[in-house]
Amino acid sequence: EETTKVSDANETTLRLGVMGSIDAIPLVIAKEKGYFEQQGINLTCCCGDIADTNTEQEYINFKAIKDEYPNMQFYACTGNHDCSGAGGYNKEYWNTYVGTEKTFEFTHKNDHFLFIGMNAWNFTSGYTDEDLNWLENKLNTYRNERCFVFMHCPITQYVGNYKEMYNPH
Repeated sequence: EETTKVSDANETTLRLGVMGSIDAIPLVIAKEKGYFEQQGINLTCCCGDIADTNTEQEYINFKAIKDEYPNMQFYACTGNHDCSGAGGYNKEYWNTYVGTEKTFEFTHKNDHFLFIGMNAWNFTSGYTDEDLNWLENKLNTYRNERCFVFMHCPITQYVGNYKEMYNPH
């Protein structure tokens, strides 16, 4: 599934903030320190794990924090924690509280932002062939343009076993 969003064309300067796996904690820290305002960040991209155990309350808490920054656009893809628990990925929670699909793109000025979300807790089956084909097609389409790609973890079928990558022998 894909949603295309276009940022506000009136913005003149992009002040980009990037967050890794957050479990909502860095948002709280940033809020307490006023970091977003101090840096003038107007667009934040997150690489997943909005939730820890994938409960609705975690998404409610996240949205309450996010809503304290009405002038900052926030985009995220799903991480493995967003796919945990008995039900796995919950499209209703994600769409309601985060406000995007798990895999999507948007364009700001002439820059393309591509988000590929995980579909499972397990890193080795986290991305579907459909999502990987979508990413490949987008990268081919925007071959000579600037693209930013956001994902939660490496695509293991292309980089090898992630455990071996981080475990020196």
